[in-house]
Amino acid sequence: MDYIGVKPAQVHDSPEEAAKVIENSGFLLKNQSYYLLHSNRTRDLEKGDAQFLLDFLKDKQVEDPSFFYAVQVDEKDRLTNFFWTDARSIFEYSCFGDAVLFDTTYRASRYDIPFAPLIGVNHHRQIVVFGAALLLDESTESFVWLFKTLMTAMSGKQPRTFFTDNCDSLSKAISLALPETNHQLCLWHIIQNAPKIIPHVYGHESSFQKEFENWIHESRSEEDLQKGWETLLTKYNLRGNSWFEDLYSTREKWSSVHRKSSFCATMTTRQWCESMGSQFKMLFYRKLPPSKFMVQYITRPSFKFAKKNSLKIANLGCV
Repeated sequence: MDYIGVKPAQVHDSPEEAAKVIENSGFLLKNQSYYLLHSNRTRDLEKGDAQFLLDFLKDKQVEDPSFFYAVQVDEKDRLTNFFWTDARSIFEYSCFGDAVLFDTTYRASRYDIPFAPLIGVNHHRQIVVFGAALLLDESTESFVWLFKTLMTAMSGKQPRTFFTDNCDSLSKAISLALPETNHQLCLWHIIQNAPKIIPHVYGHESSFQKEFENWIHESRSEEDLQKGWETLLTKYNLRGNSWFEDLYSTREKWSSVHRKSSFCATMTTRQWCESMGSQFKMLFYRKLPPSKFMVQYITRPSFKFAKKNSLKIANLGCV
């Protein structure tokens, strides 16, 4: 049997033992088709890139036995989804993994490498990276595999709050793989996606961005939410816009009015969104091919935000 992504300590002499580990963790056996993903790929890699990534992850584990990685293959025996983390990231998660952001902003551009880090905030209000994934398939099954693999790496500790983009397959996967976790929509994702989804408003209405973000961040009651939404609908001719209407209908998953009992670290503040939007994404330039991206990723020095922002990069993670 060819085990994909299992740490050396998890390889057992008994096939029954090994199968139990794989069934419980979500790891896949390359040669057993009933474990394989029936993939409907939304992305693909250039020739040789998948093998480069696999070799890179193997080499990292040789260099550092505490390095953890997993790879999911599909029914055609293609390397499809990747996850990796290291000892420092695992330790950071054990301390600060109560609130996790799964960053899938790559989905807004078909030219970006599908790289998705899992991010948190430590006790110094510094950004930490708990792990990272590269996803060629965005089905519910792929996300379930990823989250179960994350739980294997993190000794089964589920986040109290998990922030993601608004995506049906993500929502289903979280309910299946992280049943004890409160799923919230990430305000940073909402603000990042808006100019791409309603460019006609952003491009022609200079006041919209400020009013929209004020509505997102400063509504303090259900009445504020409704009045602000109605104002934006009327003023900017957004009636019938499915994205904007869906945003309002899911307000219980992102509005401060409804998440008062949720632990969010600092991930719902205006400052967090501004810092993520202006500087954090510089760490992850996704338009490079995987071979160059990974080299850039592992050699990039720590990056601190400007002094006016309290958020800093504390850990590049997984390297």
